[in-house]
Amino acid sequence: MSGTKRVAVFTTMLTAVIVVAITTHINQRKFSQNWNLRQHKIDYNTAFELRKGDILIRPNNGWLPGTIAIPEGRKYGHVGVVVEGATGTSVEETLKKALIIEALFFDQKTKKFLIHPNEQIRVEPAWTSFGHKFKGIRYRLRVPLSATQTDSLCSLLKSQLDASYNIISLKKKSSAFTGKKNTGMNRDSWHCATLTWSVFYAVANLDIDGNGGILIYPGDIIGSKLFDEEGRRVCF
Repeated sequence: MSGTKRVAVFTTMLTAVIVVAITTHINQRKFSQNWNLRQHKIDYNTAFELRKGDILIRPNNGWLPGTIAIPEGRKYGHVGVVVEGATGTSVEETLKKALIIEALFFDQKTKKFLIHPNEQIRVEPAWTSFGHKFKGIRYRLRVPLSATQTDSLCSLLKSQLDASYNIISLKKKSSAFTGKKNTGMNRDSWHCATLTWSVFYAVANLDIDGNGGILIYPGDIIGSKLFDEEGRRVCF
């Protein structure tokens, strides 16, 4: 395929995604305006726990088409899933000890874009992407999973460490498992929210998208009513 044709195909695909996003945004506008966030806020200097399977998340800017607008959202937001839990005497101590798997293209630690695919899905201390600079706009979401489901979730996430980042990736239901039972997910390309949504759907058949559609942003996960029960959505 010539370069001109490749550009035309990419442009057509991108236009289709934008049209779908705008349509979703229009359909969900009333939902977003009438929605109230139920959350619990914590003292930063008291003991704090993160468990395997917990979601750490920062909201995206509310102007993105089709998203649930979360207060104080910034840029594209970010999501990571805890694969090694920790407990500390403060929020920051716990974040420095816990490990997450995340899909990303910008590293908060180095302030650089990650160009190489083998850097884009990674295991990292939670502090790197959810440290003190994000105080007050970061959330810990807790999904009710069994121990077996939690272990499967972490295994699926680890199976994606050689995958790559894709800002226009969509939610995936059909690619959840390979032919061999519970051996992992097919290698794919993700952004932080599609990876997180897909593994929870694969493990527990849970749709953690708060407003539906083929697009998903961090704000849509924060806004899911699944987290309205006491203790499931903590802002810190």
